Amino acid sequence: MPSKPNRRWLILMGCLLALSLGVANTPSGHAQENGTAPAQTTQRTAREAVVAGLKLLERSARQYPQHRKCFGCHHQTFPMLASNTAKAAGVEVDAKLADELGDFTRAYLKGRVSQIRDGQGIPGRAFMASYAAWTLRLNVEAHSGIEESRDIESRNEELDRALVTYLLKTQQDDGHWKPPTQRPPLEESLVTGTVLARSHLRRWRDRLKEETDQSAIDAALKRSDTWLAQAKLELNEDLAFRLWGLAYEQPSTESMNPVRERLQQRQLADGGWSQREGMTSDAYATGQAIYALKLANVPSQDESLQRGIQFLLKTQAADGSWLVETRSKPIQEFFDNGDPYGKHQFISITATGWAVTALAKTLP
Repeated sequence: MPSKPNRRWLILMGCLLALSLGVANTPSGHAQENGTAPAQTTQRTAREAVVAGLKLLERSARQYPQHRKCFGCHHQTFPMLASNTAKAAGVEVDAKLADELGDFTRAYLKGRVSQIRDGQGIPGRAFMASYAAWTLRLNVEAHSGIEESRDIESRNEELDRALVTYLLKTQQDDGHWKPPTQRPPLEESLVTGTVLARSHLRRWRDRLKEETDQSAIDAALKRSDTWLAQAKLELNEDLAFRLWGLAYEQPSTESMNPVRERLQQRQLADGGWSQREGMTSDAYATGQAIYALKLANVPSQDESLQRGIQFLLKTQAADGSWLVETRSKPIQEFFDNGDPYGKHQFISITATGWAVTALAKTLP
């Protein structure tokens, strides 16, 4: 008769099997946390990845108001940016979501308009103000009809004007705007805050025509120009947003090439980008790098973009998300929005927004 298997051997083999399944089914080998979806076994196409990521972003954005009433770029700006970019690429999106996110942003700002005009009332200061202004603009851009766009612009006008006043009052003497605290990577780069702030000022100045506020805006833009020209571009955020700003303001090859080349040179061997030197690639840095390079007219067929796309496709989880681990020290009480990855969910949902936006931007 064959001998019975050793009991210790059976227990050991069972543990090893369970461990191997747990690691193999988790993105990048990270332990599952708070319902983290298992990694996929069959790689999606770029369009399939966009659809999967967009569904997660739409659900996450809708869940957020159930927990918080304050504006957050992670759950308003980036889901709308991803949705708008996907829609432009012919992907079906939730048609109601943009207005819901726009209404949420307007409701938050309208309750504090008088404070905003005094240069106060925004906890995240210029960063939050600039991301809110960007979100209001994305709500306009979500509508292809002229009448619909004008209606949203009209609803935004009082807030847009108040945010301009706020930014003029909170600009630093040397020309930049700064966050209230360092919370990497979203609130780490002074270049990001400055580029976003001046983009809102420029849009409003173009609408002013003969209004007297134009001279104050011109002076603020000149100071920020001087600061940006001397700013050290060290972080991935620095380079991506500097290129983003140049692409919108000075769409010439000569002005963009030096920044574009530096950003492409930061690409790592696995095809991704890292948030700062010495770190590994992640979807946050890779998504924003690809998006910025596309704005700078780098074709989707470019070898570096193709490698970046493949990195994103290989690292997307089955639920459509990408995991990025938080580096920020918490300054607010944590709440669970029901998104994947537990304490890492807020930066991961932002990374998913960047990744979906980048992939959608590269679609035909």
